[in-house]
Amino acid sequence: AGVVLIAFDGLRDQAGEVGFEECDAYLRDAATLIRNCIPEQALAARWQEHSLAVLFPGATRSACREQAGRIGRELSGLGRMLEHRGRRLHVKASLSLATFPQSLHGPLLELPETEQARVLMDKAGRAAECAAETGIAEPMAPSDVLRKGGVVRELLPMNRSKAGWML
Repeated sequence: AGVVLIAFDGLRDQAGEVGFEECDAYLRDAATLIRNCIPEQALAARWQEHSLAVLFPGATRSACREQAGRIGRELSGLGRMLEHRGRRLHVKASLSLATFPQSLHGPLLELPETEQARVLMDKAGRAAECAAETGIAEPMAPSDVLRKGGVVRELLPMNRSKAGWML
């Protein structure tokens, strides 16, 4: 199984300028667009305040990456005309993906399913943050962080590392 996380960068800032109702309408438009381009067995939902998540049951990493790319292409043309402002609202989307069990290792695989799901979404969220911070346009998996320019920010006990982007 895999999950694709779509984080709308800057939507919080836009909300202050154009209003929360317009931003929520933008998210609804994005959700409709995503629902129309994913397979029927996939499940799409709002995730946190300014993100959407799509669960692909039984999908491989390559299938998730392909679906994420399709979603990204569809979203690139999404915009919402703001009549009262005389401009179009467009927000960049950062995409990430995480797959089960590939994105989990060692003792994480022994956790209860709900905790594994939380860890998987956390990893996808961090990968989306990294994609946003660096401007990487393609979907990013947790395993891509160090390969695409990330650095080890902290060495944790038992020689585990905490990766991220150097700002």
